[in-house]
Amino acid sequence: VSAEVVATEYKDMMAEAKILARIAENVCIKVPLTLDGLRACKDIRSEGRMVNVTLCFSATQALLAAKAGA
Repeated sequence: VSAEVVATEYKDMMAEAKILARIAENVCIKVPLTLDGLRACKDIRSEGRMVNVTLCFSATQALLAAKAGA
């Protein structure tokens, strides 16, 4: 199950991710593929959560997302 943050700033994404993570153990947090989104992706993943990245349009972007933990 994916739950997407709507924030665009790192700090706000992290706050939303914490709320969304409380829904259930199997919730995958979805973040936008922006610099702040990649930063949030890495930190959310380091907390043991599954992460998905949206707005990925190229192989290079996909590689960046994978390196961040998506």
